[in-house]
Parts: sequence; C-alpha cells; structure tokens
Amino acid sequence: MTFNELLLFVGSISGLVAGAMIGHRLSGLGGAVVGGVLGSLFGYLLARFSNQCFRALETHRIRRKSTCELEALIGDQHWQWVDVVLLELKHRGIDTARHADFLLALMGSDHLHERLMGKRAFEVCFPDKRHSLSEYSPFEDARMCREKLSRILARSRTNGLSQ
Repeated sequence: MTFNELLLFVGSISGLVAGAMIGHRLSGLGGAVVGGVLGSLFGYLLARFSNQCFRALETHRIRRKSTCELEALIGDQHWQWVDVVLLELKHRGIDTARHADFLLALMGSDHLHERLMGKRAFEVCFPDKRHSLSEYSPFEDARMCREKLSRILARSRTNGLSQ
C-alpha cells in the first residue's frame, strides 16, 4: 500500500465517521447514513486533491533538477517518480531507451508497487511499444510476471524492445 492509497483510505474513513456523527446528531439514523456517504465522498475528494497538489509540487521540483541529478534518481530504489523523471528527460531530448532494462527489472520485481511503477514508466517512455505488454499484469504474482516478461522479451528481442 502506498502513501497515496493510505491517504485516500484515511480521508474516506475520516469523512465517513465525521459525516455520520454530524448527520446522526442533526437527523437521526437517516441523517447518519446520508452524512456518512457524503462525508466519505468529501474525505476522498479532499485526499485526492492533496495528492494531486503533492504530485504537481514534486513535478515542479523535478523540472528544476539538472540532467545529471535526474539520471542519478532513476537508479535509486526508493525513488517513486521514475515515470515523471523519464518523461522530463525525454522532454529535454535525452534518449531514455537505455533505461528500458531497469524498467523491465522493476516490472519483474517481487513487490507490487515496483511492478506498477515499472509498467507505468515503461508505458510513458515507450508508448509505441505499449501494445507488446498487453498480456502483462503487475497485479499477478511476481513469478508469473517474470514468466510473462521473459516470453514478451523472447518475442520482442528482434523488434528492439529492450534496446
């Protein structure tokens, strides 16, 4: 579970509880149900808005970094904005194809979060090769993901997927 997912969950639950309490106080049981639903929606939207603001600030911070700093961030295991960094490098005219092996390694990771991040970054950096990943799903177990990746790579080596 990522921090953003946790924030959305906590925001929704907090809104649900607050809305239900206020609704119950004002209108009884019916008010608690309606207040809970509306409060949950409001909490979710508030958490989603803060998530979007954080992503915009992080993207702005990335744009201010030098190309060397961005290249160094790509190999950092704890860095969660690989797709944004690679997209920024692409906008600067830097060839991102040399990072394909790193992204494929992420997609074969034991951790769901890394597999999701790797697939997203691969699709952002190589939109013309997105169709080759149609059978890959990061939500499957790690062993299955690695098997599918090896089959995809075996079929695509001649097409230059990892070049």
